[in-house]
Amino acid sequence: MSCSKLFIKSIVLAIVLISVAHAGDSVSETRAETQFPHNIVIEYNNEQLDLFMTGLTIRRKFFLKIYSMAHYLEQLPNVAGSDISDDNIYKSILQNS
Repeated sequence: MSCSKLFIKSIVLAIVLISVAHAGDSVSETRAETQFPHNIVIEYNNEQLDLFMTGLTIRRKFFLKIYSMAHYLEQLPNVAGSDISDDNIYKSILQNS
């Protein structure tokens, strides 16, 4: 009798955990499914800006792709003391915010 109660409790717990796991959005980053260019050039206020990609994300809900987006940052010219590169981009963003 106690084995059947334990089995039922285990099944109920598994169902609850699976339901909770699927309740929220899951975010995964992968470049294989969506392709974004590494560099883009846009025109803003009659000035050409060269932007480079710093991140990519795909938002999913269950098995559907809801949207995907890329984050781009302007590549500033190297001025003494303001070197922005892939290695120190995070530090540069934090210092300028």
